[in-house]
Amino acid sequence: MENIERNIYLIERKYDNSLTPNEQSEFENKLKSDKNFQSLFKNENLMVGGIIYKKRLELLDKIKHIEANYQKESQNNNIFNLKPGNKKFWSVAAVITIIISVTSLLLDFSKSNNSDLFDTYYYTYENIYRVRSNNEYSKIDQAFEAYDKGNFLDASNLFEEILGTDVDYAIIFYIANTQLEMGVYEKAITNYSKVIANDARWGIPAEWYLALTYLKINNIEEAISTFESIKKSNNSYSSKASEIITKLE
Repeated sequence: MENIERNIYLIERKYDNSLTPNEQSEFENKLKSDKNFQSLFKNENLMVGGIIYKKRLELLDKIKHIEANYQKESQNNNIFNLKPGNKKFWSVAAVITIIISVTSLLLDFSKSNNSDLFDTYYYTYENIYRVRSNNEYSKIDQAFEAYDKGNFLDASNLFEEILGTDVDYAIIFYIANTQLEMGVYEKAITNYSKVIANDARWGIPAEWYLALTYLKINNIEEAISTFESIKKSNNSYSSKASEIITKLE
């Protein structure tokens, strides 16, 4: 029970962006090695999305109610000549609340739209780095089999073992893919950037998935900048990048 409570605590702190450095490390370790934690985190993502949508609807109803009352009370009155003791003062205060609430709502809506845009263009990069040994079922075979089945935690761990001290940017790219799938976005960004800087072949898909990662975490400035770079590169992702830029602007 204590472990479950600790997991929930870490996930809630993650959503609030209030994890301490030690808690962030604990969160990432659990997400990498604890299947129960990984499942709980994914389920929480789905549930939070539903709650946000419900809260938006409730807020819109409240705004409509406040606005109707304000219009009724403010007829033929100078709203700038009001004091805190006056009922109409609170109507004006309500209008200010509406403005703040609507601004917040629009920001949430923008984030939701960006998430929808991510879902529209995102797909798991296929396994085209197939390696099969002659007589034995190797670790790299196991890693890609786990990847193909969507067992990204196992795949990530196996890729890390394969990588060891050797530098293989194809493997680093696939590690980044598993991290994106698991929601470990900062590490995915680091690994995609590493591939882009050092490997022309794998840097092409890495830049595309880097841009999508920025879109996923709502870092629109970096997302657009990266999509612009892809657009100028004239590769297989350029037309899609151009489409997304148009939708973001």
